[in-house]
Amino acid sequence: MAFFASPAGSIPLEVFAPEGTPAPGVPGDRPFSQVESLEGIPGGKAVFVASVEGLDSEFNRVVWLRGEDGSLRELARRRDTAPGRDDAFFFNFGESRVRPDGTVLFQAEIRGLGVDGSAEGVWRADPDGSLSLVAEVGGTLPGLPEDATIERLDVSAGNGELFLSARLTANTLDRSWWRVDPSGELEPLLLGGVRASYLGPDGRAVFQSGRSLLVRDPDGTLTTIGVRVPQSADVDGSRRGDLAFVAEGGPQSQQIWYAAPGEEPGPLVVDGQAAPGLEGFEFRLFSNLFRTNLSVDEAGRLAFTALVRDPSGAGADRGVLWVREPDGELRPWLLPGADIGGLDAELTVLSTSESVLDERGGVILRGEIPGEDGEPSPVLVLARGPDSALVLYGEGDVFEVAPGDLRSVGSAFSVFVAADVRGRIVSRLRFADGSEGLVFATVPEPATALMLAAGLAALSRWRARSPRPASG
Repeated sequence: MAFFASPAGSIPLEVFAPEGTPAPGVPGDRPFSQVESLEGIPGGKAVFVASVEGLDSEFNRVVWLRGEDGSLRELARRRDTAPGRDDAFFFNFGESRVRPDGTVLFQAEIRGLGVDGSAEGVWRADPDGSLSLVAEVGGTLPGLPEDATIERLDVSAGNGELFLSARLTANTLDRSWWRVDPSGELEPLLLGGVRASYLGPDGRAVFQSGRSLLVRDPDGTLTTIGVRVPQSADVDGSRRGDLAFVAEGGPQSQQIWYAAPGEEPGPLVVDGQAAPGLEGFEFRLFSNLFRTNLSVDEAGRLAFTALVRDPSGAGADRGVLWVREPDGELRPWLLPGADIGGLDAELTVLSTSESVLDERGGVILRGEIPGEDGEPSPVLVLARGPDSALVLYGEGDVFEVAPGDLRSVGSAFSVFVAADVRGRIVSRLRFADGSEGLVFATVPEPATALMLAAGLAALSRWRARSPRPASG
């Protein structure tokens, strides 16, 4: 792996599993050839599937776990015997999720003498490396009727918990849901006909059934929220019980609703409402026009993106990052046109995909700045407020992934995959030469970020910098 710094030279970033570099523990220094999935990162961990060049094609897909110390460990390899099915072997791997203690759930396709064609299931990898079968397609699960047959299994994670879902009817998104407790037991949450919108701790969850939301308390009590929501509602919550979601507000319009712990939800932002702190502007919340990316932290702060418009009709609608403070104050947090880290570059577009709050008062999100050719250039931004924003990395950054191996980030540098409340981020990057790698970053404390931004003011262009050397 290679360690280097952010544009400021002080944010620690780590490239791991870049294509063409040796895969640890594989004889002959065979390199990674393709990174195919990535999930994480509670507790600083990440789980991913990657192929290894030079291994027999029948053996080259491996499930890897990145530990909090940066080490990489194999969990399962293609052609390994599938625990719980001694007559079958792993043939392919699907989605995977990791818990802070290092427990992993992963999907796998199996084949072998005891399998008619192929079969699918979910396995658990414990922190000590042992594997066990959790459930199989065609089998059953706790709480289901005896005649129920599982047609599909999926894995999910949220708030440090692992979850299993099963689809009993083909060609539907509606599922039944279980929590995987630390002992590996499956706790039924809600069985039949629902989609999970938010999965919280201790059995707290929000499910969508049709155009309604069902809130499940830790004791199993279900409450229906009496407001119509979009077909796939944006929902987030916190461990303490905050809840935020998008509701329908009328023909082609939406609203953002919020509830503090123990309170009934109510509208926070509606279409046409005056935008606080932006004189003359109002919210424009049209259905399917702009993703809100709701994110609630443990203090009850809510971050979201929303379009605003000038009622006079002057100028185009603008995407703005907003924060609702625990005291109820709603204010703009980051606007298009904001200077980024004191550099000669302005943010032109905010994320329409992901954003997340960290516990130190920052919001991490994707954005765009003008590229050298005038075309939009994607960047990953840490926003601490209207006057404090910093690029973590973006198109044109040069990484030294191994001694003498320099690669620059391409225009499609992939997505911001995940972050946790401590500001730890993992991304899958696509470099300009077509190769890929994974990046782990820890964002700085607020005071450090301000010092970095001030130091950057002397630079003429954010991308005009030398390669970041590897140190490990």
